[in-house]
Amino acid sequence: MMNEWGIPPVEIFSLLYKYLDGLAQKGEYVPDVAVAGGFTLKDQIFKGLALGAPYFKLIGMARAPLAAAMVGKTIGKCIVEENEVPVYIKQFGDTVEEVFITAPDLKRKFGKSAVYLM
Repeated sequence: MMNEWGIPPVEIFSLLYKYLDGLAQKGEYVPDVAVAGGFTLKDQIFKGLALGAPYFKLIGMARAPLAAAMVGKTIGKCIVEENEVPVYIKQFGDTVEEVFITAPDLKRKFGKSAVYLM
């Protein structure tokens, strides 16, 4: 709704906080609230929770983690299926295990195929 309404996220979160606080002041039921929109970094999650404390219980994220996952998947496919490392990635290594530093841990924990489920 934020895009359609033209209200910046921090403003709509502030409005939501005022509404929830009003419910609390009247002794009404205050639901657990999740907010999303504009959160891309860890520190922003903490700021969002602080902004809505004690009413905001969860920060939802989609675009940033999905974008990172898709980039990782694309790079992994290049390395595994095409046996080609993108030029801008070569500085980190030539194999999945070198490029993705947690790949060996994932292999140990979930088996060899877990790393290649990209």
